Amino acid sequence: YGDLTEMPQGTGINQINKPNQLNLTVYPNPFNNSTTFIIKVNLTDRSSYISIFDIAGREVNSIFIGDKREVTFNRGQLESGMYFYKLIQNNSEIVVAGKLIIY
Repeated sequence: YGDLTEMPQGTGINQINKPNQLNLTVYPNPFNNSTTFIIKVNLTDRSSYISIFDIAGREVNSIFIGDKREVTFNRGQLESGMYFYKLIQNNSEIVVAGKLIIY
């Protein structure tokens, strides 16, 4: 029904963040009511934050980090499903990105 397109290794969102995966831990993930972000990377900007996006790419929450090494995210009114997060510093540099699952 179509042609097979072979892509070189290293393409895709999972490969982009592979070197930084150890810099941020999200536990538990999947989660029901809340999850904790444990930040292991040295951030150079005290106004760093974690943005949470829904599957359509809309920002649904933002968590200020400051100089904290651990922050808790409460699901609040968010529905069950897949979400994405980005740890951002200097208002634009994405330090780490990943997926969240709420059940």
